[in-house]
Amino acid sequence: MIEIGKGAPDFELASHLGGTKFTLGQFKNKKHVMLVFYPLDWTPNPKGEMAKKYGVFLEDKGITDRATVIIDKQSVVRYAKSVTPAGERNPQELLAEAQKVNNGH
Repeated sequence: MIEIGKGAPDFELASHLGGTKFTLGQFKNKKHVMLVFYPLDWTPNPKGEMAKKYGVFLEDKGITDRATVIIDKQSVVRYAKSVTPAGERNPQELLAEAQKVNNGH
């Protein structure tokens, strides 16, 4: 999994609304970003390339891990956690981590 404190790799994702593409770079110095990875979920990014960049693609299973990554406005990873494909995220923990990043901690 990607290391906390390191620069986040850029990515390009197509919107489900059609035509629009998003990159991490377009949010730099503007907004924090939370990436939420789901196993066995359809992805517009072929073969989990984005998941591979973030270290959450499970090669042996051919699926994406259930993971969350929070990236600050400077494109630095501030939170990264996997709960395994069958695990559950803790919404209170995610909210607290997002608030820490939002408050500059």
